[in-house]
Amino acid sequence: MSILQDAELREVMQNWQQRLKGDRTMARSFSIMDIMSDASKAETVTETVEKISIWDIQPNQDNFYQLCNIEQLKSSIYAMGGVQQNIVVTNLPAGEKFKYKLLAGHRRTLACVELVQEGHKEFELIPAVIKNHATSDEEEMLLLMTNSTQRELSDYEKVIQHMKLKKLIPKLKRRDNIPGKVRSLEAEFMNVSQSQIGIYNTIGTRLEADLMELFAKDEIGISLAYEIAKLSSVDQIKLIDVYLQNGRLTDEDYKQLINKKPIEGQLKIDTIESKENVPETS
Repeated sequence: MSILQDAELREVMQNWQQRLKGDRTMARSFSIMDIMSDASKAETVTETVEKISIWDIQPNQDNFYQLCNIEQLKSSIYAMGGVQQNIVVTNLPAGEKFKYKLLAGHRRTLACVELVQEGHKEFELIPAVIKNHATSDEEEMLLLMTNSTQRELSDYEKVIQHMKLKKLIPKLKRRDNIPGKVRSLEAEFMNVSQSQIGIYNTIGTRLEADLMELFAKDEIGISLAYEIAKLSSVDQIKLIDVYLQNGRLTDEDYKQLINKKPIEGQLKIDTIESKENVPETS
């Protein structure tokens, strides 16, 4: 083989390697969703599809997604003559109060409950995929996958979803030997930047419970929630008191608190000066 042919061959190989690398990069954005989907369909999990009574379904205590626009959904279900998309449930052990636990379809189920309570008994039976022998991790993956793609999530929902994913993705990494950092993989799943994941983590790990409740109710926005979360617990409690007094919490309340805080180093200087000015006693 001539030197020219050898150089041409190397160039062709390099082009193919770059194309393959690009193909893997393009496919990677779907990797976590695909892996979670595969993991939720473990060989031990079987499923059936049938109509079940809404009164046999236990609400999922782990569901953190907000049940909004129920009236609009009720109108749609009523007009269509029933639920058109299967909900997803898992079997509960014999002897429990309910037969099934809800994994996906909380809004549809609630809409049917309200329709029946309003006298429309034809909506009692709802089409469901029944998952058998699903583990708690598989149940959580189903909850995250089905809810994360159905509608635009609120900032609060995204924060809680992050808190779930940061525990779940390391398990998937260990199980399937997935390369990449957890935060990078999570950012792909949530379709946000890694810096945004950092904001979600600060809020999820540091914001006081009472303030998190205000955040969930959209009484404070994500920008204010993030700034408050960076404060000490003592300062956060001060802002809770402001909310209790005024019935609201604003950016101005946060700024007033920050402006009242001594500049770094000032407290030590003031303390030293106050000690030096104290008259000595014999």
